[in-house]
Amino acid sequence: MPDTAGVTARGSGARRRRIREALEAYLFLSPAAILLFVFGILPVGYAFYISLHRWRIQKGDFIGLANYTRLLGPGSSVAMLLVGIGLLIGAYYVWQAIPFQAGAGGLDCASLWRRCSSSAGSRWCWGRMG
Repeated sequence: MPDTAGVTARGSGARRRRIREALEAYLFLSPAAILLFVFGILPVGYAFYISLHRWRIQKGDFIGLANYTRLLGPGSSVAMLLVGIGLLIGAYYVWQAIPFQAGAGGLDCASLWRRCSSSAGSRWCWGRMG
């Protein structure tokens, strides 16, 4: 009967290594994510929050979309509908198209890396540089 204890130990070591590498990746990405949130997403969200209130020197009453209605004038419901459709299209692009494109780019990179890792591929990839 084969000994399966060694296989389990090797499998758990590989799993620990994958987890450690994933944690390291998140650790390296976290400063960029924090900067993106603090200087990109947070100011836009706060500006939207301010636009929903009557804001002078101090925060006033909640007025909802009245600032936008006053800005767009009468018939603003049609404009708001178009803005809403635009926001939905933008949200689709951010949550669907960009990750798809990044995944496709990753697959292209992986296939090129595999090609460059082989001995014949390394001549194809790096042969023109020397």
